[in-house]
Amino acid sequence: MILVTGGSGYVGTAVRDVLNEMQLAHNTITRKSFAENCVEFDLLEGRTSELSDIVNAHSHIIHCAWFVDRDKYLTGEENFDWVSASMRLASVADNRKVKHFNGIGTCLEYKSSPLPKNIRSELGANSNYAAAKIATYIGLKQILEKNQIKFAWSRMFHVFGNQEHPKKLIPTINRCILHNEQYEFTASNQIIDLSHIIKIAQDLVNITAGEKQGAFNVCSGTAKTIREVATEIAGEAFARKYFKFSDESTARNNLAGERFV
Repeated sequence: MILVTGGSGYVGTAVRDVLNEMQLAHNTITRKSFAENCVEFDLLEGRTSELSDIVNAHSHIIHCAWFVDRDKYLTGEENFDWVSASMRLASVADNRKVKHFNGIGTCLEYKSSPLPKNIRSELGANSNYAAAKIATYIGLKQILEKNQIKFAWSRMFHVFGNQEHPKKLIPTINRCILHNEQYEFTASNQIIDLSHIIKIAQDLVNITAGEKQGAFNVCSGTAKTIREVATEIAGEAFARKYFKFSDESTARNNLAGERFV
């Protein structure tokens, strides 16, 4: 039985969809129950004894829950609350019957460089979000591997599709096309790696179901600039008429990954 934390969130919802499609037994933890296989529990404030009872019924965990405020997720100190919550979850798993724990990381953990990121690339945080994720990775690794629980750390790159935030890249492009809006893309020479959320969720589930261990780059392995993505989707004629592309120094940080799943 697989336990999904943050099952009502963007990533967690997609993971649940994939688990349902694969007919894999699972439950999900959310602050408010919304389905039969949903357990209502607050990972930040709930009682440890209650969390222990929940975890006890599961053999695998996909830990998607995190601070998700779009406007301040990079800078918010709330990120560090989730380091503590993740350590508590791991400690409870350590005392129960969990065989595999899959934690969700980010490409922003990698130190800025002009090269694509592989799993051996140096880590280096430029935000509270990245720093908290690195701390979580290190802490989970220590707790889980010490107690012989198989541990995977899945660093996601750029994701699109299915109810993503309207301020993100693909929804912005689609809105401009639909309404003939003009838009300026700053840092349009930034190199990124885009994958559909369902593909990401499939990778996360396969890592868990296969009980894979180690750090993974969950991405497409394809590098494109923001300018290239916008032009491909909108078409060159539309892009020339409605889009302005401003290049900035962020291009020296290549945020494409060498796929490793």
